[in-house]
Amino acid sequence: MFDCFGCGVRQTDRDRGSSEAESNDPSTTPSEEVTVSYEPSHKMTAVTHTDDPEYDLLKPHDLVQFLIDANIRLVSLRYLMDLHAAGRLWRRRQEAEQELVSMDEIENLKQATFCPSPAPLRGDLVGSRRGGAFNRSNSGQNPVRIYAISHCWEAQQHPDPFGFQCSKLVGWFASDGASIERIGFMHPDSTWLFIDYICLPQYQRTEDEQVSFSRAMKAMHVLYAHAAIYHVIRLEDIAPSPHFPMPKFIEIYCESTSKVELRPFAELALNRVPYSQRGWCIAEVQWMSTKDSIFGYAPLTPAMFQERVKRGLEGRQDGLTLKFTHRDDLHNVVRLQEAVFLKHSQRRKKLEAYDLPLQELQVLAETLPHFVNLEVLRVVWHEADVGLFDSCIAILKPVIARCTRLSEATVLVLVINEISDTKEISRYADLLLT
Repeated sequence: MFDCFGCGVRQTDRDRGSSEAESNDPSTTPSEEVTVSYEPSHKMTAVTHTDDPEYDLLKPHDLVQFLIDANIRLVSLRYLMDLHAAGRLWRRRQEAEQELVSMDEIENLKQATFCPSPAPLRGDLVGSRRGGAFNRSNSGQNPVRIYAISHCWEAQQHPDPFGFQCSKLVGWFASDGASIERIGFMHPDSTWLFIDYICLPQYQRTEDEQVSFSRAMKAMHVLYAHAAIYHVIRLEDIAPSPHFPMPKFIEIYCESTSKVELRPFAELALNRVPYSQRGWCIAEVQWMSTKDSIFGYAPLTPAMFQERVKRGLEGRQDGLTLKFTHRDDLHNVVRLQEAVFLKHSQRRKKLEAYDLPLQELQVLAETLPHFVNLEVLRVVWHEADVGLFDSCIAILKPVIARCTRLSEATVLVLVINEISDTKEISRYADLLLT
């Protein structure tokens, strides 16, 4: 599945080039699962680290400041399109340095005017709101939209060794299905993306690179949860490698020579762990769920998240089976999930949930009362059977009374009118009506 929305998880910090064990460390492999003893706290209090800077997830300036503080260089859609057209793979930050968005360009966003995307009209129940754009003062420059990519690392040494994800990503911007994003596609030089492998320094890093990398990792949630991120694109599929031709060589970092060079493709440690079991991917999904629009996944309270992680570690089917290479990764993911949820549960006023399966509806029902200032709730499906529609009403109706600030709570199913090629409402329910 290839999906988009506002965030997911990587298997390990090492996949981004971790500070503890590096992406080419031969002592472990990216598919190794660590058994971690973890006891959920069930205490709804965020863990804070006073030495780390705090970034307000609603202030555009704070997103820009985080990019500067952590020395994160974004990549333009233009560069990705050029790589794809040439049949080349993503390059590490160190090798792509000259092709990336410059730090001066990022700093200039401080002087830009941030314009949130217009909210859908009240009568338009089908539109989801995007983050917005940075309008630069130079009238000749197009507005900047920043995207974050949540994806799997398909090999220990390279996240996209088959070019499968690059093809999917470029194709998404070009597809009719991305028509809501067409304005971004029309300006590939001002469509900037965060892709960890390209935008963060990879192993082996200099001392300065390690400092900036560590800063990025401490606040990685900013890139998936911030309101000024225009959209988070979730690439859940991995290449069907048995059906892909295996190249003879691939350009990767070589531990023995300390260089990036062509190496036999057979040296790759491929990782077939699904997106839904990768610890960092699930964290990114949870961070994304702080946005107004959520797709396919419901936000978990910290207690629910921690309990599911614990059950997964115990091998129970109803738990989150997350795979990490390093013990500290689990604790970092849990800490950040808790901190981000607690901060945004008080702020959230609107929630549009798209295409939630039955299990996620049950999660949403448990979570809703924690959004004490929620005013608008919309649950939307693109095609759904009557049973799911009725189940949604039965699941959510009992908790609506506990959401005392709600002025709108609706459930609807959309279908495509084949004649007009427009979306129409086929089923509708108002949960506020008795």
